[in-house]
Amino acid sequence: MSQLVLLADATRSDKRRREMAWKRLLLGNVRFEETEEFLAFKYTFGVMMMWSVLPLLVLFIIGDWSGTNRIGMHGTTVRIYFVTSCLLIWVLRGRKQWFVPVTWAFAGISYLAFISAFMFVPTDELRVVWFYSLVAGTYILLGQQAGMLFTAASIAAVALGNPYQAMPLSVRTMGTTARLSVDCGGCAKLQARAAVPGLPL
Repeated sequence: MSQLVLLADATRSDKRRREMAWKRLLLGNVRFEETEEFLAFKYTFGVMMMWSVLPLLVLFIIGDWSGTNRIGMHGTTVRIYFVTSCLLIWVLRGRKQWFVPVTWAFAGISYLAFISAFMFVPTDELRVVWFYSLVAGTYILLGQQAGMLFTAASIAAVALGNPYQAMPLSVRTMGTTARLSVDCGGCAKLQARAAVPGLPL
C-alpha cells in the first residue's frame, strides 16, 4: 500500500514539474503577488493569445508561399505580423512590468493586420470575424476604454473600407457587424468576471 502511495506521489510530482516547465517556456519566469491576481490572469491570457496567433500565421504564410491559398498584398502584412508578434512575446515573457505597452502594441498591429485582410482578401467572406476577436481581447486585457476604442475603430474600418470592396457588404451585414462587435465586448467582460470574480472591468 505504501509503495502505491509513493508511486502516486511521484507521478503527481512529475506532472507538476512538467506543467511548470511548460509554464516557464510559454510565460517566462514571472512571479505575481497575492494582490496581483487580476494582472496574473491578464498576463497569462495575453501571452497565450500571442502564442496562439503564431501557428495560424504560419499556415497563412505557407499557403501563400505554396500557392494553395494566395492572399496577395496581405501576404506581406502577415509576415510582418508574425515577426512582430514573435518580438513582442520575447519582450513580454518574464517581464510583467511590460504588460500594458506590449499589449497595446499587439492590439495595434493586430488591428492593422485585420484591416489589411479586410481590404486585400475579398474572397474571404468571414474576414470581419477577426475584428470580433480583437474587440473581445482588448476589453479583457486593456479594460473598458480600450475595448470601446477598438470597437469604434473596427466598425469605422469596415464602414470606410466597404465602398472600396469588389463585392461590398450589404447594409444589413454592416449592421450585424457593428452589433456583434459591441456584443463581443460585453460577452468578453462577462466571461472574464466568471473566470476571476471581482475583476475591475
